[in-house]
Amino acid sequence: MDVHEDVSYEVALRLVDLSPGPCCVFGYEGLIEYANPEALKVLSCANEQLTGRSVLDLIHPADRMLFDEALKDCSTVPKCDVEVRLQVSGGEYRQLQWTLVAAGTRIFGSARQWVPSDHDDFRQHRECLRLLEDGVKDYAIMQLDPQGKVTSWSQGAERILQYRSIEILGRDSSVLFTPEDRAGGAPGLELTLAIREGRAEDERWHVRKDGSRFLANGVMTALRGPDGELRGFVKVMRDITERRCQEDALHEAQILKSVGVLAGGIAHDFNNLLTGIIGNASLAAQDLPLGDPNRRLMEDVITAGQRAADLTQQLLAYAGKGRFSVSKVNLSAAVAEAVRATRASIPETVKLEVDLPEQLPEIKTDARQVQQIACNLLINAVEAVEGHGVIRVSTGRLKMGVEHSCEGKGHLDADEYVYYQVEDTGAGMDEQVKARIFDPFYTTKFLGRGLGLAAVSGFVRSHNGAIQLMTAPGQGSTFRILLPVAKRGELGDRPAESGLREQRVSR
Repeated sequence: MDVHEDVSYEVALRLVDLSPGPCCVFGYEGLIEYANPEALKVLSCANEQLTGRSVLDLIHPADRMLFDEALKDCSTVPKCDVEVRLQVSGGEYRQLQWTLVAAGTRIFGSARQWVPSDHDDFRQHRECLRLLEDGVKDYAIMQLDPQGKVTSWSQGAERILQYRSIEILGRDSSVLFTPEDRAGGAPGLELTLAIREGRAEDERWHVRKDGSRFLANGVMTALRGPDGELRGFVKVMRDITERRCQEDALHEAQILKSVGVLAGGIAHDFNNLLTGIIGNASLAAQDLPLGDPNRRLMEDVITAGQRAADLTQQLLAYAGKGRFSVSKVNLSAAVAEAVRATRASIPETVKLEVDLPEQLPEIKTDARQVQQIACNLLINAVEAVEGHGVIRVSTGRLKMGVEHSCEGKGHLDADEYVYYQVEDTGAGMDEQVKARIFDPFYTTKFLGRGLGLAAVSGFVRSHNGAIQLMTAPGQGSTFRILLPVAKRGELGDRPAESGLREQRVSR
């Protein structure tokens, strides 16, 4: 440094001393070379205690990277501004707006304005947040006080959670949680995690004003003032119920497809083995005298083989690979045959009501398979009422312009369907059973195999149909099988088989 630079530096230091605000001189690496009296007063220390110390040591850890970037910028630009929190006397952090000016090998930093320690800055942030809340409709945005009570409620929150602002402001946010989550302390744990980590994120079920539930992805963020004091929270939630249902449906379809391929392959190979077993056993039995005890044993082998063959047919039906004799079938006629075949097994204490109109559009299917499916559902209904109750069996037609919003297993893509419906007054099912009732090998019966409804599901799936199940504990169950109407010209135009006129049978 030459004499002229020394004189210029000394003049600069005198100007720094005269500045009404805190000023410091740094090297480019951030080491403090000098601080004016106002800076020493604010920091409550002598100049000797600061000289050679890095200014970054006095800055809030969260702001150090920002200030360091500003120091580096001074090597390319003559001036830059940065706002950081500086540690003052007593260890408190205060917000300070710095103007950094590069001069030769040094940087002169001066404070233009101290942010007051009142709530002005916090109110500005809340106003910005309010503008954001009003503009976002797909997210529920709410502000909470440090105790978790609602202080601000967005239009998106009103749309998703159904509460108006006047109804929710001042209430504890735990009202939005399910009773089981409240009992487990989830609302308090969420606030605690947000305080400790700065934010808390999760996916859980929440409750609307009307009591309905929805799955939401939520993020809780702690709001702190310039001094680090907790001022409250902001929570942002988005309803992801529909997305999760779609994901679950896709996952279920992939599982069912895999199980179907496995079941179909095993059943096909096993069926071939049974053909040889039953055939050879039949030939051996024919060569044995009627009184021969071995003939009875061979007949038992044949009977067991036939039962095993029936089981493989159910597996093939679930896999959608059953052997069908496809033709145009009147659904009412096929169901009528199933009712006749099953009637003998229905107790006299069960009232059976049948409504099978004759004039129904035809479907393209295997009549024998339809009869088997109809029998399965009817027998299940008989077991559901446990010897006392009412079973209603009906068929009909459905045009999609009327009930296109129906939900169920499968997709209703055709314009017109015919349906087979079995309704019982039994005990009904809860949501857990309802969700698994069509799974292969799942059963609520002590001796059940869990293949009856799985076979129904496979049959319907192979016909591009759908299954609807309406049930609730104590309210009985209604199964509705929808099958698309055959298009004109498919398999020729054969006359429809006769149906069964409406009848009511009391047993």
